[in-house]
Amino acid sequence: MNITREEMRACFEYASTLVADRMMQRADPGGAKTHVSSEQLKRAFRRHKDAGLNGAELSDSSLLLVIYAIECGLKRVLLDRRGKKTTLKLDKDDLTHHLDELLRLVGQTPRFHAVRLVEPDEDVGPDRIHEALRYGRRLSVDSRRSLLISAKAVLKYLEENIR
Repeated sequence: MNITREEMRACFEYASTLVADRMMQRADPGGAKTHVSSEQLKRAFRRHKDAGLNGAELSDSSLLLVIYAIECGLKRVLLDRRGKKTTLKLDKDDLTHHLDELLRLVGQTPRFHAVRLVEPDEDVGPDRIHEALRYGRRLSVDSRRSLLISAKAVLKYLEENIR
């Protein structure tokens, strides 16, 4: 396994900050986020997008990968705009799964809103789409269609804005 100099630096920086923060705050180590570099987000965006797009119209697992691609891509754009190299440098509020909030943070119009789940019927917000798919919930036909339209528009924006 080859680790780039940037990835190694991000790991050491994360570990040194985490240890100091945990000692000062006496916080539960289980609450720690996994931080990644800007380049790792770029690679994850491309990998998840490529793997997910082919089957997203029929497969919830593929659609979940597309959602994760969007999250990675938006966080990458956010890091670039702020001149940061790792998610460790983002504010706690930036480390969200809420797709519409991430869109707002990069200056884009929110697109995802609530989706309708079936069996049992329930509406969930854009901060819980990934959770619903991850745990096997099913989207209504209309929600899947509108989610895919929104996802493809955001993917296009990300392709144009990820350097």
